[in-house]
Amino acid sequence: MEPATPKRPFAEVEPLGNDQAFKHFRANLPPEEGPNSKEAFRLFWNEAGGELDTRLTKETFCVNWANFIAGDMTLEGFCRRLGVHDQRLKDQAVQLAFLRNHPGYSTNEAITVPQMSEALKYRNNGAELYLKSLLNKPAREALASGISIEIIKKGYDGDFLKSDTILKPLLEKLRKQAAMWDENNYYSPYTSLVGPTTSGKTRSLGKLSEHVCLVYICLRNKDSDGQPPRSALASSMTPDTVADLTNYYESFLIAIFEVVTEFFSKRKGTPNEELLKQWFDYNCPKNLQPEEVTDFSKAVSKKIDHHYGSFQKNPNNKASTLLKKAAADMFTQTEGIHPSFNVLLAIDEARALLSSPKKIPNEFSFFRNFRRALQHIPPNKGFFTILADTTSQVANFNPAPKYDPSARGGLEKGVRLFDPIYQISSLDVLVPTNSPTSWNELTSAARLVNYGTPVYGAYWRDAQAGSMNRFGTLALLGTTIQPRLSGTLHLNSELVSSHAAHCDYISPGRDLILANYPSQFILASAANRTLADKEMLICCIKKLTATLRLGLDARGVAGELASRIILSCAMREAMRKSKEDPVEIPYGRSVRLADFLNALTGRSEDELELGKNLSPKHRTNLLKNGMVFWNHFIQISYTPNSRQLLNFLYRGLAVQCKPLQKGFDQLFTIYLKRDNTLDEQNITFCGVQVKNTTTKPNFAQDDCKWTDVSSDVKIPMANPYLVLFMSLKTKGDVAPLLQPDA
Repeated sequence: MEPATPKRPFAEVEPLGNDQAFKHFRANLPPEEGPNSKEAFRLFWNEAGGELDTRLTKETFCVNWANFIAGDMTLEGFCRRLGVHDQRLKDQAVQLAFLRNHPGYSTNEAITVPQMSEALKYRNNGAELYLKSLLNKPAREALASGISIEIIKKGYDGDFLKSDTILKPLLEKLRKQAAMWDENNYYSPYTSLVGPTTSGKTRSLGKLSEHVCLVYICLRNKDSDGQPPRSALASSMTPDTVADLTNYYESFLIAIFEVVTEFFSKRKGTPNEELLKQWFDYNCPKNLQPEEVTDFSKAVSKKIDHHYGSFQKNPNNKASTLLKKAAADMFTQTEGIHPSFNVLLAIDEARALLSSPKKIPNEFSFFRNFRRALQHIPPNKGFFTILADTTSQVANFNPAPKYDPSARGGLEKGVRLFDPIYQISSLDVLVPTNSPTSWNELTSAARLVNYGTPVYGAYWRDAQAGSMNRFGTLALLGTTIQPRLSGTLHLNSELVSSHAAHCDYISPGRDLILANYPSQFILASAANRTLADKEMLICCIKKLTATLRLGLDARGVAGELASRIILSCAMREAMRKSKEDPVEIPYGRSVRLADFLNALTGRSEDELELGKNLSPKHRTNLLKNGMVFWNHFIQISYTPNSRQLLNFLYRGLAVQCKPLQKGFDQLFTIYLKRDNTLDEQNITFCGVQVKNTTTKPNFAQDDCKWTDVSSDVKIPMANPYLVLFMSLKTKGDVAPLLQPDA
């Protein structure tokens, strides 16, 4: 209820000393504590005005107030005792209690009223730890890179690049699945959209609104400031006090279908393109605030209350019957959009559905009840549902049948689930078509940030070595050295959903998932910055070792992983000392080959032994002109030539060679930089051969294998190349290098 008198700013608040109601209420307050208490109370009084219940006794108020600020009484209970119903007054009460308990944090604008209310529930030093965690933690969606929410908002409104590559396959997949929905074969008409953060899931869903009637609902957490914001209908999708959730979700779907039907029935004759635009503006207007009520959400909420109340009063009226009719009516009004796919219900940040109602003990999750309601939608009505999220595990929405609690064991029909969608081709959409033509352009941050996902919020959170879990370890190392794991569901689904890995393959039974970390220079730079800490690196290696002991390395070659770690450590050290490029990207700088070899071997340029067969001219060319530029490895399936070696340079990467590659296990490009221009004729390479056995190397026998000709790595004939040999288990004296022509 609004106050009887208008609000006034603090500067216009009149003296209250002679007001009898004020004297009565002020006498019931605890003693003032802190310099701002009186001013805060005067503002509170100005907001409350005559709504304050002056019938409360001093004893009653003091007891309730003391219980509230001590965390022994909830905000709801406190307001009920005092007869306060207005939300603004409730917020004021929370702010006053927060000021009383935590004056040092009361002026921090980053702390929201719900977070203040949560802090009041903690005892002892729990509130202090909670508040510090809020202020120290990067926003999960914008993260530690400094990319602002405003930039992310602009990204949603910008041009959608490579639409044919990204959107067309997604739309075709959804159309196919919608047409396949049949209760005799499938459990429910829904699928899930799988992909890491910033991969373009939400943007792709929004772009689908140009081809289908999109009903978009975001279930983002109430405390989150991420984009897109939490929808007004989010609370309606996760009700805590509803007794019959399946019946409720059927009412929810009926309400949406009826609103869609009414909207389209009033606009017959409007061209599809304009009609779909009008609908999306109605369903999801731009620049919404979190939980901002829209005409769409008001209409749906009103119908939900009507239908659910009606079904509860008249149990004989089946909600499923009305749901079938509502779906048929909606199809009649929207069938002009497409013969088999007209309406898509898109639930973003859908992990909220995996929880259960807090106030209903032993209830199934919201998701389980929701998909049961979806079962009653008849086939061939052009409707489908998609669930998208970044931090939920893949298996939560599309579990393998043996793990599905809703599976109909022993029954022949309705047991299949639609395959999840995981191929979103948004990587490298910002990469310019023109290749760099100079060394300065090659190493510029403005160019390199275009590789990988189109939006970078730094994935990496501040982490202590002792608290880094196995998934975080594999994420850090996956971005830099790419340990390829076998298709175990629990590891790869967690890496995809919460640790920026990209999904390569999901088996039809959803019990096998293959994931990888594609080449992303900026992400690798952030990972290298974290791995530059010695304790963190040791922690990661130990946890990777523990994982490998379980037999989870699909390549089965621990020695190759060890060599990649060694090479990466040397490159980080060389980058740290490099003065070649401006420090735009600390662990994304080019380095002299001589400096890299110094970091790797500890030997100065003059002390380096590069083999007796290398002429002084070629040695000088390599050490004086040779430049290397990479900060991560990727796996390749071919033997590269000079053009491909130049492309590796563009992306700033080294490579793990294909299985059974002759001569070498790893390769990275060396550029013989004589001036600032880039020329394929200046390309050469360093090949790395790794031995993980106790036998001493036999250079006389193997030396002929480690050549450009034997390995079939094609480079300009006049250019020298370098070979690094690593023997990880050899003990004893160092094997001598061969003499010339030996």
